[in-house]
Amino acid sequence: MKLYSVKPEWLYGDDKDAKREVQLELLKRLGIQESEFLGLVICTAEQAIELFNEGYCGQYLNVKEHIKPVFDVKSEVDIASMIEASVSSSVEAIGKLFNEKCQQEQPGPNLLNVNETLLMEDACTNALQENLENGWRIIAVCPQPQRRPDYVLGRKKGL
Repeated sequence: MKLYSVKPEWLYGDDKDAKREVQLELLKRLGIQESEFLGLVICTAEQAIELFNEGYCGQYLNVKEHIKPVFDVKSEVDIASMIEASVSSSVEAIGKLFNEKCQQEQPGPNLLNVNETLLMEDACTNALQENLENGWRIIAVCPQPQRRPDYVLGRKKGL
């Protein structure tokens, strides 16, 4: 039996409380609980499919991001130890790559390797392309009203 971790839709807006009630009712109906600490569910494949079909993960989801295989359980005895190991490894990963307070992904190793930056204000496509060919990578695009966007570029020195 395989176990999966399922991440719920991040809720916002005026109707977020109503949507959350629907999520909690679905979990109750399926007989599973969300981890209070991690904010995700560990469940079987059938339960993961049901959660997905009922909209627990939202309408605009990336399946690879919301539903991940966690363990292939060989016996019932293994389940508790596997869930404990999964939770501890998930806590480490989330702590490094996801800020719970801000609900924002954190920079990964590629962004942390940037040691040189460049601001291109009111940049044209040709100038941007030249910089990309010279080893720069786009870190951020900042749209501006009534002119071309600004770009923040980064690279590792020595490219």
